[in-house]
Amino acid sequence: MEKIFFDDDTFSATLHLNYVESNVFKTEAFITYELKNKSQFYSQLINVDCSSEQISIEEELLSTKAYGKGDLIKSSQKIKYAKKLVSKSKNKLISELCI
Repeated sequence: MEKIFFDDDTFSATLHLNYVESNVFKTEAFITYELKNKSQFYSQLINVDCSSEQISIEEELLSTKAYGKGDLIKSSQKIKYAKKLVSKSKNKLISELCI
């Protein structure tokens, strides 16, 4: 089950609800960002500390198809670009996970 929690001209962000695990203050989640202008998918496995609203990235992957399928893109510059681009969805993500 998936939920799009952010969408604009540059990317759309999908929260994979089947991969959300939560305890009192921390939540682990899997997110996929579709980079529209690049035809790439940036995926993150994250931990969110809801008490401080801090996100830590446990794993990240940039690929040419969703869910890490297709060719992996290993360029650190391209991964850094993707991470910076999707950072504007942080507040919306926190509001989805930290209820």
